[in-house]
Amino acid sequence: MINGMKISLLFVVFILSSCSVFKARKLSRDVSENAKKICLSGNGKGRLEVQDQKYVFSYESLMEEELARWTLILDFPLHNQEELKLDWSKANKVEFTTSIEEKILKENRHVNPTQLDKYIQNLGSFLKEVIDLANSKQVKSAYSWEIKQKSFVAVSKNKAFVAEFKQLTSQNYFGLMSLSYQIEDEQSYKMDFVVRNCAE
Repeated sequence: MINGMKISLLFVVFILSSCSVFKARKLSRDVSENAKKICLSGNGKGRLEVQDQKYVFSYESLMEEELARWTLILDFPLHNQEELKLDWSKANKVEFTTSIEEKILKENRHVNPTQLDKYIQNLGSFLKEVIDLANSKQVKSAYSWEIKQKSFVAVSKNKAFVAEFKQLTSQNYFGLMSLSYQIEDEQSYKMDFVVRNCAE
């Protein structure tokens, strides 16, 4: 419990210190324009929540459009790196692979593998939709997009998966990102990202 409190406190302090670089900016009313503000190549800090367990990490992400590939590397303190990779180089096929499922299942006995897999697959399909929207492609959306005054939100049809982007920076990208999944009170997963640098 004490370690969990320390992790949460460190993450809150990091977010508060980061807020000084964020300035209130208005969002576009166009979904595709806002999707372009989601930083897919950059680095920063983040937090993974699995039920009541919390992990902090540093991350790097890289979009390689010419290779039809997106990669996310998560670096957990005192642990091995974990990788998430999205590949759509094959015609009419999207492949999403990750090593993080094994880590979560190994360290959390009460996690339902089926629900965890749904969260991971939701991540993959959502990220592919973001990429398509950012490239102004016609998309049959699996999510309901809402543009609020200070945030850009996507919700899955069954309301289980929610993505929120906010704190638009002076460089015109979202500085805070949150990707969560919850099935009633049974299983909950969430990843928060504080974007420190964006290469796009």
